[in-house]
Amino acid sequence: GSQTSQNADIESGSDVPEIPSFIQAFPMVMKKYAKFSGRASLQEFWYFWLTCFLVNIVFNMIVQLVGPVTNIVAIVQGLFILAVVIPQIACGVRRLHDTNRTGWWCRLLLVPVIGWIYLLIWLAGAPTPGPNKYGPQPRKRR
Repeated sequence: GSQTSQNADIESGSDVPEIPSFIQAFPMVMKKYAKFSGRASLQEFWYFWLTCFLVNIVFNMIVQLVGPVTNIVAIVQGLFILAVVIPQIACGVRRLHDTNRTGWWCRLLLVPVIGWIYLLIWLAGAPTPGPNKYGPQPRKRR
């Protein structure tokens, strides 16, 4: 019945998350805007965060170069930050799931320095090989 078709879907890879390239990561995470279930690969998480960081650097450079018209740039930058905050949290939760930890560990961000260090180590850690309670392990595209 449905269990057999579910196993076939997993074996064929239709339900298995993919590991994105740098270019694919940002749109991939944004499509999963507030999806807190499943797993996110190291690449998906870090490429997304790197893209957000680089976009903010560009905004800051524009503010420094343009000068008095910076209110418009600051507003656009603020809107960008607001647009990515939920996907950043959701992707972080999925990344913790990839290491077989609950997303509630994100609350470590509220503990200055020590909590941040623990969270950073976990987010940079190796994934749980194979499926875990949060879903199948992300895999490279075929």
